[in-house]
Amino acid sequence: MWNITRRNLGANKIRLALTALAIVLGVGFITSANVLSDGLRASFGSLAAEIVQGTDLAVSRDDDVPLTQTELDTINNVEGVRIAIGEYNTDNVYPTRADGSAVLPEGPPVIANSWTLDDQLNPTTIETGRAPEGPGEWVVDMGSAEREGFVVGETYDIIVPTTEGLTSAELVGTFRFGENNQTNGATLLAFETNTAKELFDADNFGSVSIATDGSRSIPEVQEDIEASLADGYLVQDNGDLNAETTAEFNSFISVFAWVLRSFAIVALFVSIFIIANTFNIVMSQRVRELGLLRAVGATPKQVRRAVMGEALVVGLVASVIGLGVGVALAYGVEAFLNAIGADLPDFDKPLTLPTAAIGIGVGVVVTALSAWVPSRKAGRIPPVTAISGHDGLDTQVGKRSIVLGAVLAVAGAAFTGVSLFGGIDSTALLLGLLGAGAAILFVGITLLSPLVAAPISRTLGAPIAKVYNRPGVLAKENAARNPKRTATTAAALMIGLSLVSMAFVVGQTLKSDLNELLESTVQADYAAFPGVDGLVPTAVADDMDAAPELDHVVGVKYWSTEVVGSTPLAEGVESDVEVATVDFDRIDEAFDLNLLEGSYADIDDDSLAIRQASAEEMGVGLGDTVAMTLDDGSTADMTVAAIFKDASIFWGVLVTDARWNTVAEQENYDWVAVSAADGVSQADADAAIAAIGDKYPQIVSQSSTEYREEITSQVDNLLYILSGFLGLAILIAFIGIVNTMALSIFERTRELGLLRAVGMTRSQMHRMVRWEAAIVSGVGALLGAAVGIIFGALVVVATPEEILNNLSIPWVSLAVLVAVASLAGLVAGFMPARRAGKLDVLQAIAD
Repeated sequence: MWNITRRNLGANKIRLALTALAIVLGVGFITSANVLSDGLRASFGSLAAEIVQGTDLAVSRDDDVPLTQTELDTINNVEGVRIAIGEYNTDNVYPTRADGSAVLPEGPPVIANSWTLDDQLNPTTIETGRAPEGPGEWVVDMGSAEREGFVVGETYDIIVPTTEGLTSAELVGTFRFGENNQTNGATLLAFETNTAKELFDADNFGSVSIATDGSRSIPEVQEDIEASLADGYLVQDNGDLNAETTAEFNSFISVFAWVLRSFAIVALFVSIFIIANTFNIVMSQRVRELGLLRAVGATPKQVRRAVMGEALVVGLVASVIGLGVGVALAYGVEAFLNAIGADLPDFDKPLTLPTAAIGIGVGVVVTALSAWVPSRKAGRIPPVTAISGHDGLDTQVGKRSIVLGAVLAVAGAAFTGVSLFGGIDSTALLLGLLGAGAAILFVGITLLSPLVAAPISRTLGAPIAKVYNRPGVLAKENAARNPKRTATTAAALMIGLSLVSMAFVVGQTLKSDLNELLESTVQADYAAFPGVDGLVPTAVADDMDAAPELDHVVGVKYWSTEVVGSTPLAEGVESDVEVATVDFDRIDEAFDLNLLEGSYADIDDDSLAIRQASAEEMGVGLGDTVAMTLDDGSTADMTVAAIFKDASIFWGVLVTDARWNTVAEQENYDWVAVSAADGVSQADADAAIAAIGDKYPQIVSQSSTEYREEITSQVDNLLYILSGFLGLAILIAFIGIVNTMALSIFERTRELGLLRAVGMTRSQMHRMVRWEAAIVSGVGALLGAAVGIIFGALVVVATPEEILNNLSIPWVSLAVLVAVASLAGLVAGFMPARRAGKLDVLQAIAD
């Protein structure tokens, strides 16, 4: 049987190449994801070692609370400590270039630190100039200086998180980080310690780094430091620091890798349908051969082994090729991600043994699973029936398939429903249930889709039949007469397009809701946002207030605190809510929050406005009291003076600025709303906004129209990115269509020969095969769009209404998507059509 398997492999090179291509692409994508993650882990692992090199011990709080000078003095007094240095650091400080533009993180971060004077604890070395020694001085890493054009001796504006927002400082030096300035694309800058404290708006240290004097072992010093500090402090040695830093990097890399793997899994899932369909067709074409084997004594088990042997060899060879494709694809994915702004650092892309083993293992297992059902069917073929040239299998959908499909569809819908509506807190469990549910549901829909494949094929083929007469009629009937094959072939395309369609529905809903928000809730003409992580300095609002062209400036601040209902109904009901503050004298000029009860004019420092949903959650109404936790841990009784419904901007409670200052330590704004002054033209207001934006490069100031266009553009870009990654699955699906049509040419050799014999020309045969492929694509596209709409609607319904509210379906975009997919099927049928047209008429009839 092995010799037979080997001869079959050698005799069907084209068929095997088409089958292997789907495996190659699927394995290639999952290999590229692992290659990229392996390379990033190695690169950032080396960076982590550079960061902590020289630090014997470090102290931090396990609750991220900063350390004070008191703790620093205590640590320095421990025997064996040579020096302990408190460090200030932030990712909210950004330098500006000579042209005034800001160096903002578009991938790798911008990190500012206090300069460490101790050589052992400082992982950097001055390359040019000198270290910063006082106010108005800074240094930057040598790679960023070269990349951004910074020159030692020049003065630059620095964006800082103070209320002023900007400061000027002279660049006094550049430094090398570690041995080779390995920053992985990050921009590093540093200031003298006291200057950093002031500019970073930091009262205390983020962490304390320690160098021991060698008089005692590091574990002994560590133990004494732990004993000298209160509970809640974390004292780590160099190994622990390295592991923690590496783990922090790896947590991001893992998310990045699993996003890529998710698309790879979709591609592999699609490949399963194509490979299974290919083997089904091949088994149908080889019934006479298999029947003869059974007739001369081959057992069903031997036949199954022969078929599985072919599958395993194809899977192994294709998986090995897929490894090479995966490495090449890793460079392509990196280029694509950098093109859309990811700005990944340069790093090696090794093909490690575990990655190779995973790629080969996945490819072989997927191929074996795909061939398992066809191999069992081949083993069950009766010898007499097979020798006659018929496999005895009905091309129409059977009752067993209908029942199984219905059961799987219900089970998949149940898993999906639980994941979307079950209130699952675990992200891993939620994604696992959602993925399993979607996969099971797709299989169920595939088993049921033959029920509609024939009528859809005839409907789509009707206009083609009218235009192309007999070739069009034959194309329509060819697609309809074997609904199982049409449905299975179309299933791969259905999966890819359903995911794209779902993204389109969710994206359209998001855009629609945002547009409604801007038109109904936000009354202001302009809004100023931080262009990066951080806040809008109060100086920006002051400048807007001072501009005669602008009016109704309203700054918005957000925080989070615990609020407890004080009424008998709400007693003990705790809720972590968002606390915000605005100028209540101007709130109506900027926002329409749909005020239901009370009045903003009644709000003082001991009262608040609350969102209706939050009030219902805590069981409080107008005039009731809630206990709000303050910044010092005490509580304040607050009376409900107003209740509003709209949750687009404010999700919890609104308080006065004076009360806000007892809840939070935030002076700057999260964003600022502003309008043009009465009688001022839009052009003059635009100019005033632009002038303020030029002064504060960290701020993005936009009109409501510009903001709407930007949000729409961002959603569209996200959809394009998703469609780009899912495009691989769609590409594999079209390969499946090519494969199926090419194999059907072999199966229908006699039929095609007879058609040529009775007068069909080559061009007519070309049309027939191409339009049959287009109809099959159309079936998959229509089913995919329908399933995608349903999935998208479920996601919208399951998402809190504050995020997604009114379902909006982009009918035009989906129609274009279906049309393009159908036309792509026409292209996919080009090569099979050429093969059909080249058949020798006499030889075809003889076969």
